Amino acid sequence: MDTKYNEFNTLKPGSHIPGYQGYCPQEKFHFGHTFSTETHLLSKHSPHFKAVDFKKPIIGKTLREMLPDISGTKKYVSGIIPGYTGYVPFMPFLFGKRYRMLCQDGIHNFLKNQEKTDEIRQEIDLAQQEAYKKSMTRKMSDYQLKNELDYYQSCNIKSQQIKNLMEPPIPGYKGYVPRMNNTETGLGARYHEASKKSLQSFGSDQNKNKPNKYEINSGIKKQISNRIYKHDGMIPLYTGHCPQHRNQVGGTFSDLTRKLPICKHNCKSYGEYIKNIKR
Repeated sequence: MDTKYNEFNTLKPGSHIPGYQGYCPQEKFHFGHTFSTETHLLSKHSPHFKAVDFKKPIIGKTLREMLPDISGTKKYVSGIIPGYTGYVPFMPFLFGKRYRMLCQDGIHNFLKNQEKTDEIRQEIDLAQQEAYKKSMTRKMSDYQLKNELDYYQSCNIKSQQIKNLMEPPIPGYKGYVPRMNNTETGLGARYHEASKKSLQSFGSDQNKNKPNKYEINSGIKKQISNRIYKHDGMIPLYTGHCPQHRNQVGGTFSDLTRKLPICKHNCKSYGEYIKNIKR
């Protein structure tokens, strides 16, 4: 044990400081000595006793260079003055130093943990990127792939594959073709040509029977008025405010509002009407 430490506390190896509240094996069964001497004697018979090496104290080094300088935009800085009532990371678990030193140690540990977390996150992201870059393995042959694509195409008919109504069917079609069997268009021609002429004749007759569409265009576009208070007066059951309406009596709502100055003018707005009066 260090001689300077012995000179300071005069404790023997294995003894505890008086006031120690921890557990001491067999201590409550021995009497006749002081607490320090009793724990010293018990340490000699303890098979798992290990004296503290005071020559090599375990003290973590704090990198003060990591702490930011004092500024108006940073919360945790290197020089936190005593009396600061805000939260400091790891502060409740640090003891034995001045307030400023404890704050610096807590902030350093907080920043150190953040760096470790960022490194772990970067490693995970890198591993995920490497996993996605692996070459894809083929699960089926070209023949199987062609069969799957043919089956998918047969089940999903696109709009481009739908034929036009006027397109004649292929020879051997047993369905109905308009105007083919009951008119002269189906006589003396091949099936493809006869069906084509029949469909064209049917389409032209259908277009003739369509009603004509006419667009009525007077050529005069009326300007839409933005006036709220109309020249013809307000409609009944209007719940908005009409200036000077409560002073009018003896008529219907529309007649009374039609006589109001805000409704009887012919200008685009009441403000323009007031300007014309002032002129």
